[in-house]
Amino acid sequence: MPRRVLIAEDEALIALELERRLTSMGFAVTDVVATGEAALERALKGQPELLLFDIRLAGPLDGVEAARRIQAERRTPVVFLSAFDDDETLERVRRVPHSHYLLKPFDPRLLQITLDAVLFKFEAEQAQEREERRRRALEHRLAVMLDQSRDAIVSLDDDLRVVVFNRGASEVFGWPAHQALGLSFEALLPVDERVARRALLERVLHGEAADGEASTKMRCLRRTGAVFSAEVSVARVEVDADTILTMILRDVTEREQLQQRFVDAQKLEAVGRFAAGVAHDFQTLLSTIHAHVFIASRELEGPPRASLDAIAETVERGAALARSLLAVARQDRVSDAQPLDVSLELHAMTPLLRAVAHGSIELELSLQAGAGVAELGEAELEQVMLNLVANARDAMPDGGPLRVSTREIHLEHASVLSTGTLPPGRYVEVKVEDSGTGLDATTLARAFDPFFTTKPVGQGTGLGLTTVRAIVHARGGAFDLRSTTRGAIARVLFPAVDADARAPISHAAAVRRQTLVLLHGCPTTHAALVRFLRYLRVTARDAADVADARRLVDAGPVDGVLYDPEHDDTLGAWLREAHPSLPALQVEPRLEALRDPDGVELCARPVDLAHLDAALQRLLGGHA
Repeated sequence: MPRRVLIAEDEALIALELERRLTSMGFAVTDVVATGEAALERALKGQPELLLFDIRLAGPLDGVEAARRIQAERRTPVVFLSAFDDDETLERVRRVPHSHYLLKPFDPRLLQITLDAVLFKFEAEQAQEREERRRRALEHRLAVMLDQSRDAIVSLDDDLRVVVFNRGASEVFGWPAHQALGLSFEALLPVDERVARRALLERVLHGEAADGEASTKMRCLRRTGAVFSAEVSVARVEVDADTILTMILRDVTEREQLQQRFVDAQKLEAVGRFAAGVAHDFQTLLSTIHAHVFIASRELEGPPRASLDAIAETVERGAALARSLLAVARQDRVSDAQPLDVSLELHAMTPLLRAVAHGSIELELSLQAGAGVAELGEAELEQVMLNLVANARDAMPDGGPLRVSTREIHLEHASVLSTGTLPPGRYVEVKVEDSGTGLDATTLARAFDPFFTTKPVGQGTGLGLTTVRAIVHARGGAFDLRSTTRGAIARVLFPAVDADARAPISHAAAVRRQTLVLLHGCPTTHAALVRFLRYLRVTARDAADVADARRLVDAGPVDGVLYDPEHDDTLGAWLREAHPSLPALQVEPRLEALRDPDGVELCARPVDLAHLDAALQRLLGGHA
């Protein structure tokens, strides 16, 4: 289509000649006007593609001012015609965008060349501006995409300095983008990674990287100095005449921690299964030994009695180890729990704790009165405290203060501790603070691993903190372990309960002249129980199996039933249904079952005869 031209010329003959020549050149003349005002009006309405204006026009608005006002509304190339070439006129013309100047009189061929050149230049500038706008819009979209990416995106120039640093990179590394630009890549890596990673980046930069080498895992460095693991992909990109490296990083620290926790859980489960089997058989043997030693020690005096007491003490240590193994196996979840005033219990435990600490260690107790009541077993609390105090003692070879404190705390928000997250609520806190050597990062990370110990061979089982964690978690609490410049701090938090603390039950009295049906699967333990019951003047009616036990109960008269459900656990259900008022005592090998919903009295394995004596008292109501 012909290009549309607006002519502004106040001399009629020149205007007609210009119109004729432009038409012959293939242009379409839209209007011919004589004043600047008319030119401004027609240009804004007709939107010509080229302006051909005389500078000096009739009226107050000359050609230069008219063109300037048109340009302010709509960019249009303009060619000025004038017989004057003074400096002032030329300066005014130069200030008008997209303009050219042609001096009268002019050669017609020069006019056509000038008009074609002006239009070509204008269209080229417009095409360039459109391309620039498109490029900027694309860059803006890419910048938005980069900033919205969850991955960290970092680009490096050929000197391996940062030229692009998106929002994801700022979040991962901790550097604001404006501060990261210009940084060497080495600022993003720990010292021991820099040499190897520089070599890799230079190979990628020069196109010499092997297949798959540009995708790797590396350790990176946050602004705080913390090191984290990242999966990294590096690509070489040509931008104009420059070559840049673009790295896409994804922080996989949390994923690796989850994977490690899963692996640890699998290992713990495997260890637990093995430990449970060992502990079960171990308990059975200990029950038999303990029963015979208990009875023999009451029949002998003098040196033999001392030897038997030493054996009993060794058996108790074995039983403690078995309980630890079961705790690791997560089978020691609930013993005979009761509401305990933790501060009072620890006060009563003071002599024992001092004996464990011993030496040059100064045990300091700060037990808050009314720190709270927690639902747990006395033996559990004792086991937790003995493990924590023993660990603190071993960390203080040169002695020093060891502080044990209690308090009630209120968590308004969920709190993350070493072994888990506690929901908001009331908790009883027991804190053990030593003044020892503290824990390094490796030891702290493995402190709760079963069988992990820093002690020499033969001086530790590596089950202490694992047992504490198992007991505390079973009670709905959490365990926190921190290392400071002054030693280590262990915090145990138990959920506080609204209940009156119960005093420990006395085991002094003995049961006399009662009759029990006895069913136990292990012959040696069975024989020891029969002998012990005879020592307590309790008649035992032996049952060969569950059917025999049911027959003896139905035949009567009996005062209760003592049984082990290991081989057949149907007897308890039958007793509750057929003889709900008949007292029953169950020897339970799995301590998570030690809170029976139907009120059956329970006794843990291995059987401690003093505990069995107390359980029989509760079961049968004391002396006949």
